[in-house]
Amino acid sequence: MSSPDKSDFSDLSQSGDLLDEMNHVIATNINLEETFRLVDHLFSHQDCFYHEILPLAMNSQCLTLAMVEPDDTSALNFVNSILESVDYSCNLKIATIDKDTVKAILSVYHHRNLSNSKAVQPTTLVEKSTLILDKLEPRKAEQEKPPLSKKASSSDSERLSTLKFLRSLDIYPQHLSNSPEFLATLPAEQLLAELLGQVLLNGGIGRLYWERNLHSGRILASRNGTAQTVVDHLPLETFQGTIDELKKLAHLNADPIQKTKKLEIARLYENKPLLLRLRLMANKYGDEATLQILRGKALMFYQKHQMDKLAQETLQLAQQLDRKLTQIKLRTQFNPTPVASLPELQKLVEKLTQRLKSIEN
Repeated sequence: MSSPDKSDFSDLSQSGDLLDEMNHVIATNINLEETFRLVDHLFSHQDCFYHEILPLAMNSQCLTLAMVEPDDTSALNFVNSILESVDYSCNLKIATIDKDTVKAILSVYHHRNLSNSKAVQPTTLVEKSTLILDKLEPRKAEQEKPPLSKKASSSDSERLSTLKFLRSLDIYPQHLSNSPEFLATLPAEQLLAELLGQVLLNGGIGRLYWERNLHSGRILASRNGTAQTVVDHLPLETFQGTIDELKKLAHLNADPIQKTKKLEIARLYENKPLLLRLRLMANKYGDEATLQILRGKALMFYQKHQMDKLAQETLQLAQQLDRKLTQIKLRTQFNPTPVASLPELQKLVEKLTQRLKSIEN
């Protein structure tokens, strides 16, 4: 895209500081459409301001990122965590940018969103995953416990309740120091437990990859981008058995995969939450899979990113609802017949208000 001109901002207020910001942006040669798309769906507006970064372009091989301070390790760690958490394994190309340009472009982005009168259905850079939260019935002893202290906020109570009901990831690795050749002799269920144990051993981000060929398969385990184990020349029965164990975790049947499935499975491990991000795929020989395991800071980064996207989508839906209500109000000026669904709508709005309060607290 060529350099932007003032017609690109015709829907924005043309006054004061914003006009100065637009003039500053016009003087650059930045693809605003691409940058705004990446701010929408990869890094939030607030994160870009805080870390003084600006995504410029992205493809499957490379993300071009402008930074005010290219040596800022905190910002680089944040960027790498986001890329890792949303399954992008691309190279990072750094460009230098001045602080005023970052501020100007983000200000134009912010005002464009505020003044945008069209309900835009959000698109995502990655497929949406189904989140699986398994809940257990509380044991009798837990039911008899006294209620939480009134000093605990409702949001704290909800978080404690959610953790209490999450299933544990029950794995019992016994051969963490054994060779890959030995691991290949184990039954599928124990092999999966050993590999999960290896990538969970010292925290960080763990990954498992299943690669299938005509006569055998192999499983690669890595932690924080560093290979831990490669179990090669696995018999297809054992290879498929480990994938079937993953399907059990996701409550799927053992039928061969016809279409790629992405699921997120919440579990507890060592009494702390973790997220299993599972992708099941089909190649010409049968099932393959990847599993990403997030916990600790990596899980917090990922969940924050997901919450920012959901909040933006929710805001757009609320703006659409507001416009629809305005249209109804205008039409009642010509036809004062009571709106039949108004009581149900009022109840829904009250329920949404309570939901907002629970999130706010």
